[in-house]
Amino acid sequence: MRLDRNFYIRPTKKVAEDLLGKTIVRKLESKIFKKGKIVELEIYKGPEGKAAHSKNGKKTKRNKVFWEKGGLLYVYLIYGIHWMVNIITEKEGGPEAILIRAI
Repeated sequence: MRLDRNFYIRPTKKVAEDLLGKTIVRKLESKIFKKGKIVELEIYKGPEGKAAHSKNGKKTKRNKVFWEKGGLLYVYLIYGIHWMVNIITEKEGGPEAILIRAI
């Protein structure tokens, strides 16, 4: 079952609890390319999240998606080798997100 955007526009902790065990699917041209079960998450609760790109409430061109309405993905490359995926949560003005740590 595909989750609609309203699923993500809720308290970040609740979204994280409900995401555990869900399957994330990547499609290319209507074909399933990859999929996996979400087994570990990390919550970023606003500007106090020291590991989040939104720490200290500093908004930049790169991280501005953190302040958007929940349901968007923030994908970035770290150390030039690892792709990371954050799911934006809560209503517009956040900045709150969930990092998918393990699939």
